[in-house]
Amino acid sequence: MKKLLCVCAAALLFTVSGCSDATTSVTDGSTALITVGNTKITKENVYTGLKTQGAVNSIINMVTQIICDNEIPLTDEIKAEAQSTMDSFKGYVGEENWDAFIKGNGYASEEDYFNQRVVLAARAGHITEKYLEEDWSNVISVYKPRQVQIFTTDDEETANKALEAIKGGKEVAEVVEEMGGITENYNGSTQTLSSESGLPTNVWGNITKVTENNTVLDEVQYSLDLTTYYVVKVIATNPEDFKETAIKGLASSTTLQNEGFAYYLKKYNFNIYDIDIYNAFKTQAPQYLVQ
Repeated sequence: MKKLLCVCAAALLFTVSGCSDATTSVTDGSTALITVGNTKITKENVYTGLKTQGAVNSIINMVTQIICDNEIPLTDEIKAEAQSTMDSFKGYVGEENWDAFIKGNGYASEEDYFNQRVVLAARAGHITEKYLEEDWSNVISVYKPRQVQIFTTDDEETANKALEAIKGGKEVAEVVEEMGGITENYNGSTQTLSSESGLPTNVWGNITKVTENNTVLDEVQYSLDLTTYYVVKVIATNPEDFKETAIKGLASSTTLQNEGFAYYLKKYNFNIYDIDIYNAFKTQAPQYLVQ
């Protein structure tokens, strides 16, 4: 942890004054980094530009690197994932535009872009999964993941017929196909859902009351505005029985992605000492203010 905090401090170039409304500066701020004719661009100019124009994103990128270096090993699998991502993006940008794209984004070569940008993104994509593993007991108590099969329709009579058929032993997916259920979100296959999945709270509440696997809810469920009707079969009630699948499903939640990143910010004592940067975070990324 000490190593991480030292790296973070060095990366951000902070000279901390310690009070709650502090501003920070760089040592030798008047030293010229660039000259254009008789005009100097100093260390302080660059630092002030960082604070006012891109502090939040720059700091998040730096801290992401630090978290990944401590929590997400660079495996062959992640390298392959990163290579696949870059190959796909390269195809989108176009071979003829690729070098200009690399240089235009401030990288000396494709190798630099891959190592500094793409690999970091691939590693960062695993932060949420690592968090879910590490804080699993708390996550399942809050988000209550369940495996379910759902038939949805905008017609109550159709919903009642579907419920009867499913209670009679027909597979949910089969009923969806036969009765023309709405398949945009739920197609009758087994899905791992949680309180973050977007089901109406009354429907989700009834799902979480079920204690036995393969239970069909006795009644048709409905949205509070009575525009959507749900027939629900709860396949599995204990998240420990489908932990790996649940983690992959939960990791796509923006709420849990933010929660996971904030978890590691707290773990490594992330603090902002400059009031301008603090206010920038308060406006642009308040979910990461953990101090």
